[in-house]
Amino acid sequence: MPTSPLPERASLDYLKKLAKQRLRELRATDPTARLHAAQLAVARDHGFTSWRALKAEIDRRRGPLVAAVFAACRTGDAAALRALLRDEPSLVHDRDAGGATPIHAAVAHAELVELLLAHGADPDARDTGDNASALHHAAGGAQLAGLRALLDAGGDVRGLGDVHRREVIGWATDRREVPRDIVALLVERGARHHI
Repeated sequence: MPTSPLPERASLDYLKKLAKQRLRELRATDPTARLHAAQLAVARDHGFTSWRALKAEIDRRRGPLVAAVFAACRTGDAAALRALLRDEPSLVHDRDAGGATPIHAAVAHAELVELLLAHGADPDARDTGDNASALHHAAGGAQLAGLRALLDAGGDVRGLGDVHRREVIGWATDRREVPRDIVALLVERGARHHI
């Protein structure tokens, strides 16, 4: 029987902090206590049989919000994104099914990139498919304004470690007509030719 029903807009970050607090409490009586035991206790407090089940329910509830954020980022709907982030600022850190963050989806819309950055988005967050940052995507899509906003926020101009080993400048130059303005900005900010 749950001792504390799960709120409709439950925060996984909050529950993780609660589990860490519970772990400290457990270790006061059992120094060998592990995090999974604390997570299980938190899950059971909220009426779930496991931490995985608790997380799945939170993800299910957040699904429509996450989809709305990505839709706003892809279409350039600043008003919708602003309203979503006002109500749920942690959405800047969510990922879509492909492992991208909202800032990856927004690179074609500099205003949205700046809005996400103002809400704490990481300009160097990597997607799970190509291990590429939003800078890679902005350079590859020849999105000068988005690229500039990411660089101004301190994004890593080199972008070492993408799956294709091309770095940010390689993403910009892998096309028939190389966007000279993109390449010039990258070189100005410290990227090096390597191909």
